[in-house]
Order: sequence, then structure tokens, then C-alpha cells
Amino acid sequence: MRLTTPHGFRLAVGALAAGTALLAGSVAPAAAAPPQARQWEALQSELDSLVVDAAAAGVTMSVSVTDLSGWYGTESLLAGQDERLKAASIIKLPLLALLMERVDAGTLSLDTAITIPAGSSNIVGGSGTLRLREFPLSITVAELMELMVQVSDNTATNVLIDLAGGFDTVNAYIAGLGFEDLHLGRKMIHPALPPEQENYITSSEVTELITMLWEGTILSRESSDYIIALMAGQLVNTKYGAVIPREHLANKTGELADVSHDSGIILVDGREIALTTTTAFGDIPRTDADVFVQRSAALVYELSLTPFIDVSSAHPFNAQISWLVGTRITTGYADGTFGPVNPVSRQAMAAFLYRVSTGAQKAPECAAAPFADIPVEDPFCGEIAWLAEQEIASGYEDGTFGPGLPVSRQAMAAFVQRSVDGDVPAADCTTAPFVDVPTSHPFCAEIAWMKAESLSTGYVGGVYEPTRLVSRQAMAAFLQRLDTRLAS
Repeated sequence: MRLTTPHGFRLAVGALAAGTALLAGSVAPAAAAPPQARQWEALQSELDSLVVDAAAAGVTMSVSVTDLSGWYGTESLLAGQDERLKAASIIKLPLLALLMERVDAGTLSLDTAITIPAGSSNIVGGSGTLRLREFPLSITVAELMELMVQVSDNTATNVLIDLAGGFDTVNAYIAGLGFEDLHLGRKMIHPALPPEQENYITSSEVTELITMLWEGTILSRESSDYIIALMAGQLVNTKYGAVIPREHLANKTGELADVSHDSGIILVDGREIALTTTTAFGDIPRTDADVFVQRSAALVYELSLTPFIDVSSAHPFNAQISWLVGTRITTGYADGTFGPVNPVSRQAMAAFLYRVSTGAQKAPECAAAPFADIPVEDPFCGEIAWLAEQEIASGYEDGTFGPGLPVSRQAMAAFVQRSVDGDVPAADCTTAPFVDVPTSHPFCAEIAWMKAESLSTGYVGGVYEPTRLVSRQAMAAFLQRLDTRLAS
């Protein structure tokens, strides 16, 4: 069974239930802070330093970050002063949320057609392409939303402000969400008479709004995902999009002559993070400020790519280990490490295979001890009992399982083959799959099956090294391939 996300953008968020095994021979303490808190603290220090660098360059900067995944303990941080600044196009996000609330209520349809008359004051310059069309123009609400978010279309935004009911209605909605600083005071490109006729944001309130969308607390799950999908299709890539691959980013940019902002969600499975960067500056090019917005995003993105303190983004198995985290197959060791070169124990193998094969996080409690050395209170008893019930492992002749013993590559081949084919034995070996695995080898059939299924290609020189212990990083690669195999 392949693990899938409950909706289009994320796995279920939040900490794993208390008592979930860490696949390291221990159980997570119910009240323990996540070991990744050290990484979160390091991010705070790096962003604080970046704010200082920005100030030296004439840029006032604020960065607000919230852990959406629970991987870092659902923590939030703020670097720089959370100043109320001119919003630019970021103010379009609460407007969009209000309109989607009406979609949820059934009082507005995304298919509703809006007519923009020729000469309308809503047709303005600046960003966007709608102004270049011929008017009068009939256009749907969905098209207007897409233009407003993905190309920051000012004309589309002005039309949607009218559809929402104007400034007072939008601001009442914003206040109802508990925000004090977000404010819509003018249409796009229209003149501003501060303070009330300007648009304002703070980095922390925008991040909080995005968090609400992610968690589905203010809109239906479908409408929240609709907004995130629009943000994921962002076409302006001068800020966050310049340093974060589009497949890992949903965002909304905003800029004026003296401010440059970006806000969004980093979509790395299992380590999703919301962030907002605001900047204000004087007599310097906006591109200079954009560099600091980019650097803030790069720091947070690097964190999301580094699930463990001993697995950097450049680690050769980072992608596979990150996949393990994203699918909640492992949370690593209690000290925040993964131990990539550590051997995989038999109890860890049981838990790995159980989670990949069933999609469940934890096996049911044991009714009886499956092996002489696995009492019912053993934290891995359920997974090991499942392994025995599925005839994946029968233990040793003395009735023990040897939970802490390391797994060899030949034993791993047998475990994996049985987890896929059940009680159907691997076909007899007629040709040696590797130079060090002759047809007479007791595990030849299972190792040949692994090769045929593209689950293992062996080492340089055509060897398999059957008695070599399986490292945790190699196991991550095997499991990812196995998951793909099970989905096919």
C-alpha cells in the first residue's frame, strides 16, 4: 500500500502520537520537545544575522516563520521588528480568503461571470495583463482570482474588491479573524491618503493567515487547498521563487517603489513551513532588497531540506531520508540525528516494513508474545507480531526474534520479497544475479528478485555483498523503491 497525502499538498500534520517508536530501540517521551528544536534555534540566529546585514544595506526587514508540520514542534519565530508596512499585493490574500468563504457558504460561485465595462476605474496599470484586453469584458470569478494571485493583476484585484463589498466589508472580515494590522485602504494603483487609505500588513499576521489556510481553520479544506494551489502556480519568481523550486513553493509576492515582500508555504513533505518576509527601503534599487528576501527564503528552505542534524541537504541519501520523514515512516533518534550509517536492527526493519506496507503509523497492541524475547509490552511487539503473521519472518530456531540484531543485505532481501509476495517463494535462481551471489547461494532467489524488481542494483564491480549490514541510509533507498513498487 502506498502512503498518500490526505489532500493535494501535505501529509497529516502534527506530532506523532505519544509512544510512537523512533525506530531506534526507544519510545518517544510524551512531553519531550522535538530534537529538531536545535535546528529551529539555529535558524533564528541565522535570520537575526540576516536582518542585521539588511539594515547595514539600508533595508528594514522582518521575517516571520511558523512550523506547519510539527517536525519542529509547531514553533514560530520572528526576526527583526514586526513593523506595520505598506502591503503591496500581499493584501490580496485576505481578500481572496473572504471570497472563498462565500464560496463555502454557497453565496458565490467561482463560475460566476463578472462584466468589466469599458472605461471602468478598476482598469489600472502596474502588474497584470487584464488591462490589455478589450472591454467590455465578461470574465469568471475563478479567472479573476487566478490573475490576482499568479500575476498579481491589479485590475482583477480591483474588480474583486467591489465584488467583496468594498473596504469596510473586507476590513470587517480581517478584524473578525483577530488581526489588528492587516488593512485594506485603497484599490490597486489608486492614490493613497495615509493612514486609513493605504494598505498595510505585518509579517507575523500574514504568516498567521497562511497558517490558518494550511490548517483549514477559517475555510473548508477544499477552499483552503484552492488558495494554496493558486499560490503554487505563482508566476512571479523574483523573490522566494528565485531560490526555492516551484514544486516546493506556494507563495504570493508584493512590491512597491519602497517595499518588497513575499509570503508563502515551503512544501517539503513532512516539514512544511509558512514564512513571510517584509522589507522597506529608501534610495536603493528594489533588486537590492529582493536579495535579502531571497536569502531569508533560502535559509528556511535549507532547514526544510535538512530533516536531521547529521543529514545535510548535500547528503547523497538526503532525498531518500527526507522521503522517510515525509511519509512518517521514521522520526529518527531522540537526539535529533538519523544515524545514516548505523546498521538497521531487526525490530526497526519490522517497523519500517509495517509502515510502508500498511500505511499505518503503529501496529495494534500485542495480545500475546510473538517470540520468546518479545514480550507484549515491547514497543515493537505489534510490528514484529505482524511480521510473523505475514510469514515475513519466523525468527530463530530457539524461538527468539533477536530484535536488536543488525540486518544483513541478504536477510533484507528475504524480508522485502516476502513483504511483497507473501507466502509465494521467489523463483529459483537459474543465473547468478551478482558475481558474489552464485546460484547455490541460500538467498540467491530473493536477491535475484530484488534485482529484477529494481530494488537493488548492487555495488560497483557487479557485487551485492550479501553479508554486509544494511545501513539506515541504504534502507531509506530500499524502502522508497519498495513504496514505488507497491504502488504499481
